[in-house]
Amino acid sequence: MQRLSTIVLERSRDSRAVRAASGSITQQNGQVDEARETFEQMPQKNIVSWNAMIAGYVQCKRMDMARKLFDKMPFRDVTTWNTMITG
Repeated sequence: MQRLSTIVLERSRDSRAVRAASGSITQQNGQVDEARETFEQMPQKNIVSWNAMIAGYVQCKRMDMARKLFDKMPFRDVTTWNTMITG
């Protein structure tokens, strides 16, 4: 059976929103590493995809990874900061 991230990447090459949603779904199932693979394969990342990935790490209690990704972000918004603070 194909992994969710592979299917999404094949069928939504230009849709950042679909990819971000895919990452969110994957994270909710506790597969944050698979979500990160999907995130890293995205040719263009927007604030939604960055925030979804950070929120996934926070939800999985992986604050070390959330912080590393937070530090790597090219820009942050209120949602980003709130996610890190609540984590």
